Amino acid sequence: MNLQKTRRYEDPAYLAWIRTQPCCHCLCDGTVAHHMIGIGGRMGSKMGDHFAMPMCVKCHSDLHTIWMRDDKAGAIAIQSQWVHDLQARYKQEVEDG
Repeated sequence: MNLQKTRRYEDPAYLAWIRTQPCCHCLCDGTVAHHMIGIGGRMGSKMGDHFAMPMCVKCHSDLHTIWMRDDKAGAIAIQSQWVHDLQARYKQEVEDG
C-alpha cells in the first residue's frame, strides 16, 4: 500500500506572530508554537500552521504527556477554543491592521 504524505499548510508569518504571544494556558512569556494534536491526520502528522498556538515549554510538555493521557476530549476542546480565539486575534491585529 502506497500512502502519500499530505502536504500541510505552512505560514511562517503566522508562526512568527504566535511566538510573540503569551502562553495560551498560563499566560507567561517565552513560548513555542505548539501544533494542535488529537484530531485529523495520521499518527505523527502535524497540523497546518493555522492550527498552532503559543505555549510555554512546561505547558507544552504537560499537554503532550498529562492532558492527552488523562482527558483527551478536554484537551482537544481547549485547543480548538484557543486556535479559534488566536485566529480571530491574528486577523484583527495583523491582517486588518
